[in-house]
Amino acid sequence: MSFAVKFLFISMLLFVSCTHPPVQPREEFAIIDNILIKTNQKLAREGFYERGSGGSYVPDIRSIIELYATNRYRFQSIDDTRLFFCKFFDDFVRPLNAEKRIRPLLHTYPLTPQIVSLRVSFVDDQREYLPPPYIASVAIIKGNICYFTMDSETDRLKIIHTESFERAQNIYKASIIAQGV
Repeated sequence: MSFAVKFLFISMLLFVSCTHPPVQPREEFAIIDNILIKTNQKLAREGFYERGSGGSYVPDIRSIIELYATNRYRFQSIDDTRLFFCKFFDDFVRPLNAEKRIRPLLHTYPLTPQIVSLRVSFVDDQREYLPPPYIASVAIIKGNICYFTMDSETDRLKIIHTESFERAQNIYKASIIAQGV
């Protein structure tokens, strides 16, 4: 055999042996995507838009990250922001936790603030963070809720308060009971 024929034969053999069958996505991922699409559509009707998303989905769901912004809400106090954000978190995870078909894919069930990282930024009509005295952003970071304002000197977000999600959730639940809701 000539060198060219041998080279072509060996190249084809290597190519065939190195290819993999296409990966078929699991049905559960499509279900999660549909839930998140419906959630984002609902939030869009309420004045939120998605700024980013991500997470760790292999081999199971170890984290979900969603970033939103809105110009419909303005909070000046930690207390008001806390009540808004705890409800926002509960409303976000409820449809995911309710879907029984995805539970085998969840590393931790039910979804918790250690698994779900959410951020809501409060912006003006030009999509710039609100200046003080307003809260500019609130986020769950590793199970803690962090509240941010814009630092006018550095033009960056700075944390003004941090608390455990559990503490915030307890305050939120107590306020619901006090309101008789």
